[in-house]
Amino acid sequence: MTAKSAAKSFQFRLIPTLLTAAIVAVALGLGVWQLERLEWKNALLARLDSQMSAPAVPLPETVDGKAWEYRRVTLAGQFLYDREFHLGPRVHDGKVGYEMIVPFRRASGGIVLVNRGWISPDIKTVNRPEGIVQAEGFLRVPAKTMFAPANDAAKN
Repeated sequence: MTAKSAAKSFQFRLIPTLLTAAIVAVALGLGVWQLERLEWKNALLARLDSQMSAPAVPLPETVDGKAWEYRRVTLAGQFLYDREFHLGPRVHDGKVGYEMIVPFRRASGGIVLVNRGWISPDIKTVNRPEGIVQAEGFLRVPAKTMFAPANDAAKN
């Protein structure tokens, strides 16, 4: 192959060149986005770790959602087992079960939902402490979505 024939075999084509440039630009943009996402995720994990490792504090009557997310809290009151419900199905260690959600009437007034954890459907009895109890756990503030209606306690 001569130099003259090699020069003839390459032909500049606009469409493939523009397509390649667009693919490279998109790939670079996605790479930068992933690095920004990694930085955000590491900051989130550091914040959650600091929240979860802090000592437990009494749960205040009103809570600023993001500032209290995953905070270790304590509260005193009574479980309302007549309003208990099971959220599921949920899988834990390869077994199907439910999350046991129980309303908790605080000694100071007001009600919060307590996730007592995963239970198997074949468990016949579950420990249900009676009377005033001291509970400790992590606070999760429910996410507001367009599908969640406003809370109307009067209509339950």
